[in-house]
Amino acid sequence: MLDFRQRTNVPNYLGPRLQRRLLVYLAAAAVLAVGGLWATNPQRFAWISSEPPRGAVDQRTARVGATIVHEDVQEAGRRPLFPGVREDCLSEVRDGTAHRGAEKDACFHLLALLQQASPQDLEAASEEHVGYLQLDQQPASYRGHLVTVAGVVRSAKEVTAPENAFGIEKYYQLWLQPERSAPELLVIYCLELPDGFPLGTDLDAPCSSTGFFFKRWAYLAQGGIFTAPLILARTVDWKPPPPSVVEEPAEDDFGVLVVVALLLALVILGLLALRTFFTRRRPTSNAPEMHSTLAALERELESTPDEKQEPAP
Repeated sequence: MLDFRQRTNVPNYLGPRLQRRLLVYLAAAAVLAVGGLWATNPQRFAWISSEPPRGAVDQRTARVGATIVHEDVQEAGRRPLFPGVREDCLSEVRDGTAHRGAEKDACFHLLALLQQASPQDLEAASEEHVGYLQLDQQPASYRGHLVTVAGVVRSAKEVTAPENAFGIEKYYQLWLQPERSAPELLVIYCLELPDGFPLGTDLDAPCSSTGFFFKRWAYLAQGGIFTAPLILARTVDWKPPPPSVVEEPAEDDFGVLVVVALLLALVILGLLALRTFFTRRRPTSNAPEMHSTLAALERELESTPDEKQEPAP
């Protein structure tokens, strides 16, 4: 009887060819898993962002004469000066210049007032938060007034103060970036820093500060003369970052994952090899029984007479 039904070949999962194919699939899956874990770290793709690296901030702002200044000394609604501020000292201050000898007393006079006042009184008398453009384009309107600025400190260093009549021996010079994506910077002279505040360059210290706006200060930098708003403050409001968990470098993490994936692949390969070895050595119990059955059937056919043979007449 002919059987025209379509037969499907059952794959031999114990064959070496199929086992090698399964091993390749397993290795590919392990590589994809390791690659997925490696790609979960967003820092590895920071180079794609157009944001400049932290710390690589040019400490230059507008050139002298590059901006249009709109000054209105008698601005309506302006708060009175902080108690103790001498207007006669402020009249000697000039914008768009470096530090002048005539401005020395005014600068240290304001620093001395900051040293004597409490931070609470300074914050209560401060203007609202002001930005870079306000101080840069209207310096006379804000001169001698308390303002609050916020941003990220990119550089900080200790400076020895020149001899003065107020007994101030040193101060700290901070370069504050109001916005992370903006190149403009503010300069802050403060008398003290919070405990643990870092010094140096390439900093990333978010903070705020309340102090007297002094002038639009001109300074020499690579490429020419530039200006930046200068603020005199007592200190800065800064909170140290929480202690971070020490992590291994990304290369070490990736290496560990690769080693684990390889070990897992070797273990699975060993298990498959052992299974194949024991399967080949297992005796086939059906073969002898089938052989004896065929021999008995052959003997029976030989001993049986032909039913179609006609009897003799």
